[in-house]
This record gives sequence, structure tokens and C-alpha cells, in this order.
Amino acid sequence: MSTVSLSLDKPFFFAGELITGKVLIDARAVLQASSLTIHWIGFERARLNVWYDPARAGESKIKEEHLFGKKFTLTKFRDGKVQPGHYEFPVQFQTIDTLPGVFSHFNDRFGTAVIKYKAKVRLEGQGNEIKGKRDIIIVPASAATPQLKSLSCTKDKKFRFTRGKLEMTVKLGKNVFSTVGSIPVKVQINNETGKDVNAIKIKLNHCIVIRCCKEAELLEIKVAKKKFPVVVKAGTKFSDELNFELDSSHVLIPSTTGTLVTSYYYFDVGCVVKMARNLEIRLPFQLVLMPENDQSTNLYTNLEKGCWKK
Repeated sequence: MSTVSLSLDKPFFFAGELITGKVLIDARAVLQASSLTIHWIGFERARLNVWYDPARAGESKIKEEHLFGKKFTLTKFRDGKVQPGHYEFPVQFQTIDTLPGVFSHFNDRFGTAVIKYKAKVRLEGQGNEIKGKRDIIIVPASAATPQLKSLSCTKDKKFRFTRGKLEMTVKLGKNVFSTVGSIPVKVQINNETGKDVNAIKIKLNHCIVIRCCKEAELLEIKVAKKKFPVVVKAGTKFSDELNFELDSSHVLIPSTTGTLVTSYYYFDVGCVVKMARNLEIRLPFQLVLMPENDQSTNLYTNLEKGCWKK
């Protein structure tokens, strides 16, 4: 069976980067085709369900933003035929640095949103058209190394019936991390009080804002939490790096900032003190999808068939 496909030079590209690759034709017989074309497509789509009004149950609103759509003819074939054999055609496409990163989220109650990039290749002719397509992973330009920055926050707290204060500083070495692996969290504690810190808790949370037709829905998702057996006695200090391992058993939805959807993560880091309200620090950051070669992303598998139908 003859095929046409797209091979990319990298598993992902930063916004503003030149996408490069090649179109591959495997002709097992003479093919009727006048030309070979490639169509680069990028779009953002959102759907909000009217869940809050029983009288409008089942009603929804859908909006789409086109990020780009360019079609090019790569070559034309003499006599409208492609002879049997293997062919390669280099391709490239320049992206802009303001493109949002890829995204996909499905919620059957509140709404659905997606940011998707893909390329379609086609042998066009009078006979049966042979075509192929491939998703393209775009990572926000803010995730590129020159734009990374460290994050730090310090807070303190006083307790009743004891003098002094409890001070904590939380630091992240950068503001963007991959959706797989671990995140090192630097925690420094100066405990001048008469109470002990019995543990440190770190909670990973995800915020999604979907906007559509002048309405918006905020979703807050508790992703994971970990308790570290760190004890800081009264009148002592603590300083160490705690590794927060991301769960590799499911795909974490990437961070992005688009017109219709915004997605970001944050850590809530807390000192656990007996018989007192915890001292907590919140640090927002990004998790982006940066797959390795041939790594399956499964990013769009959560979109149910027909989810864009009104």
C-alpha cells in the first residue's frame, strides 16, 4: 500500500522556532497525482456547558481561534504520475514566538478546551487521494532556557502563647518544568518559636480557565500531595532540597496561555505545626510537554468523540 507521511527533525519545537522535517512518499505502484501539498494548521477551541441553569440543560457555547493556516505545494509531477519508489521532500515552517503551547482538557460537566497544531500532507490527483497527517508539539517560548527565571517567596508567622516567629523561604530554581520527572523544591526554615515543625507538606494544584463567548469557567484540580518527614525543633533551623516526584502513570495537562484557555500549576508548601494553623507559601509555575524522541504523548486521547458538537 502506498503512503505519504511527515517526519519531523525534533519531537517538539519552541514557539518562534523554525519547524523542519521532510515529507516521505512510499509509492508501491504508479500513482495518479498532479502535486504534493502540505497544509500547516494551528487552532484554539473552547466549549462551555451551561451547567448552572437547569432550564438550559444540554446547552453549550463553542468558540474557535485560528492561529495559522498555510498551504504550500511542494512539487508537481510530470504527466500527473508518481513512479514507484521512495521520495523525500524537505519542508519547513516558521512559527511566531507568541504561539500558546499545546493543550487538551475534557470535562463533561463544565467544558472542553484544546490548542492543537498539525500538518496534513496530500498527493492530489484525479484518482484516490493519498494523505497523511501529524500532530506537532509546540512549547511556549517562555520555556526556552534564556527566558527561564528562578522563583522565591518568604513568609513568617507568629503563634499565641509563644514568643518569636516561624519563618519559611521556598525556592524553585526555574519557573518551567517538564511534565515528567521531579521538581526540586528548596525549603529553608528558621524556627524561633517554642513550637516544633513536625513535617513539611507540598501540594501540587492545577488551575484551568476556559473562556468562551464572554463567559469564563475556572477549574481548580488537586493533582497530588506529598508529606516529607522533616522535623524542625523549636529554636533550630532547617535548609534542604525536597524532590517532588511527578506521577508518571498519567499525562499531566501542559501549562499554556492562549486567548480561550489559560493553564498553570502551583505548589502549596506548608509547615505542619501541632495545634496551630500551618504556615503556607504558594508558588505558581509552568509544566510543559517536552517529549523525547518517539515518546507517545497521548495528549488528545481524553477528548471524547463528538465533544465539539452543539
